[in-house]
Amino acid sequence: PGTPGVQVVSVTFTPTTLGIGDVLNVSITVRNNGTAAAPTQGPDPGFVYDEGDTFRSRGFSETRDAYRVGIDFDNRTGIDHPYRWGFGASLAPGETRTITGAIRMKNAQAREYWLGLVQELVAWKQDRLGTQRITVRPPIAITNVTFTPTTLGAGQQLGVSVTIRNDSAQTLPTQAPAPGFVYDEGDTFRSRGFTEVAGNFRVGIDFDNRTGIDHPYRWGLGSPLAPGEERTITGAIRLTRAQTQNYWAGAVQEYVAWWQDRQGTQRVVVNPPSGKPRVVHVHSDSATTWIGQPDYWNYVNQNVVNAMMDRGMMELTNTMSVADAWRAILPRYQAGQGIAIKVNWNNNGNGNIDASIQTLNALVRGLKQIGVREQDIWVFDAIKRFTTRFVNGCLYPGVLFFDDGTTRRAGFESADPSAQIAFPTPSDLPSHPASRVTDVLVNATYVINLPLFKAHADLAGVTLGFKNHLGSVPNPADYHPYIFPGETYFRSYYNSLVDLYRNPNIATKTVLTIGDGLFTGKTWGSPAMMMQIFGNKPPNSLFFATDPVAIDCVMYDFLDAEWHIKTGADNYLRLASQQGLGVFERGDPLGAGYTAIEYRRIEM
Repeated sequence: PGTPGVQVVSVTFTPTTLGIGDVLNVSITVRNNGTAAAPTQGPDPGFVYDEGDTFRSRGFSETRDAYRVGIDFDNRTGIDHPYRWGFGASLAPGETRTITGAIRMKNAQAREYWLGLVQELVAWKQDRLGTQRITVRPPIAITNVTFTPTTLGAGQQLGVSVTIRNDSAQTLPTQAPAPGFVYDEGDTFRSRGFTEVAGNFRVGIDFDNRTGIDHPYRWGLGSPLAPGEERTITGAIRLTRAQTQNYWAGAVQEYVAWWQDRQGTQRVVVNPPSGKPRVVHVHSDSATTWIGQPDYWNYVNQNVVNAMMDRGMMELTNTMSVADAWRAILPRYQAGQGIAIKVNWNNNGNGNIDASIQTLNALVRGLKQIGVREQDIWVFDAIKRFTTRFVNGCLYPGVLFFDDGTTRRAGFESADPSAQIAFPTPSDLPSHPASRVTDVLVNATYVINLPLFKAHADLAGVTLGFKNHLGSVPNPADYHPYIFPGETYFRSYYNSLVDLYRNPNIATKTVLTIGDGLFTGKTWGSPAMMMQIFGNKPPNSLFFATDPVAIDCVMYDFLDAEWHIKTGADNYLRLASQQGLGVFERGDPLGAGYTAIEYRRIEM
């Protein structure tokens, strides 16, 4: 009857590099050199396996003496040559036939595949033929990772940038959070409400000594990623704990696999907090072009002021975007919550120095970046009257203005007992006249103080953040004997500006003080003036702080350097610090600086 003599003539694998979900094609040519037909069995040529299948799991268990070809590979576990194909029909003596098949690849890998020829349950006649290295790319590839800055202070944001590419033939689905999302250290994607959705793609950040869920900081791709498309995903983590450890990026298909990990490993150093209040001073000579004209307000570059506001807010809050800066100041804002902004309109728009509408515009522009509604922004000076020039100069028509009656009346009618100011006047002084804060403050949820950067050399010494709130009470003149050095009731140990600021509608609601220093003046009714310490130019400055005492200290020191403020005028700052309202320090912003205050000057 004769004997079969089957031999493999050639083997090819194509393609040798492919993506997840693609098929690896196998072509084997066999020839029967024997004198009898070679029996075979299923599956027939052309059959397609999924990676992880075996001929047994697909119902093609061995039939004794049948000839088949089979594929094996490096690091295989389980049954050998799991992908096997029959010849379709017996192979006659002298016949040559090409057998084809395919394997749909599911896992990223780079390993060697080869072919064997088996007579089932008898012997492997040939093996390790046509060995070929096959690379199966993951569907998503990380091409670049950066972490910035690599050294930062506690409370600052670590910026993350991960560039990814879709190396598959399918569009990759994704999920929230969108690029740009900011995590706080200790958050996880689950704690922030972004639980895994099976099959979706995200990038994630992990780090040394992490406990709990892996890659806790994850970001989506923003929108589905098309085949071949490359995209950069950004985000940030606000790090609050002093540390030195490695951070890295990975790319995940949720509940499927981490397709890449430990990419862009970077050592990050977080220094402990200084414990000092920060005062940021942003200066730009191009903010104004004023050289003495009476209408000084017409010589301001709004774009430059916007940039100064943005830079100052980011520097104050250690953030990398304007929106994140404002979120740091107002993390719980909700629509319907009023944000009262106290401006200084003490000169009633008569041509002498008053609040700059450009500074207010820049502030409102920032608030709107976190979704603050214009109608929730309340600009006020409760005892003065805004001019049409000022109100119409606001670029945001939905903003509400409150004054003594020109626009909406600020008023002092609230029945809320918190409106009353408590004056613990020393026993050697007459009781301070009763006073109350405006209804605007009572009704507001948050307060932003926007004082002028201005001296009051003839009377109070300075008129900065604390004194700005004399425009929040109906009877500012009643305060004068207690706050003007040299006046009847002025004492080193008492200043009723401190009592005013301690009112809960001011002290507990104020989230930010911004010193409007585009222009300055020396006295109560002063016109806009140049300053020698700024090169005989306008100060062209904005100041930022969350500590109301520290910012007044820094602005006071500039004004004192220029005009030598009268002795004792700083007693309100020392007394406010003693009452726990902030940090008091007199220093030298032009030279040695400060030890208790973190003063940062930025030139733009």
